[in-house]
Amino acid sequence: MCLHALFAVEDSAVVTKVCQFCRYDHLRKEASDAKAAQVDQRAEPWRAALESSFTDYVRSHYNKLGSVTVYGNSTAEGNITLTACIESHQFSPKNFW
Repeated sequence: MCLHALFAVEDSAVVTKVCQFCRYDHLRKEASDAKAAQVDQRAEPWRAALESSFTDYVRSHYNKLGSVTVYGNSTAEGNITLTACIESHQFSPKNFW
């Protein structure tokens, strides 16, 4: 099992952000040990702005099949690190190699 962040739950056009960490068993497809995530207050405005921009980009380029999340972290020296993840796929059982 590995640690995952739960961020988006889609309900038609509404996306709700959930800041929690959990353990996810990929074999059983079960989440457990959900805990509230600590938000880095220094990085959060930057993270939110980048995620907003990437969300607009994904909507226009991935035709509602893509998703994006951005992680933010800062150091005691004030350096901010942002990591953006874009994912998109469409299941097509007759299109495989």
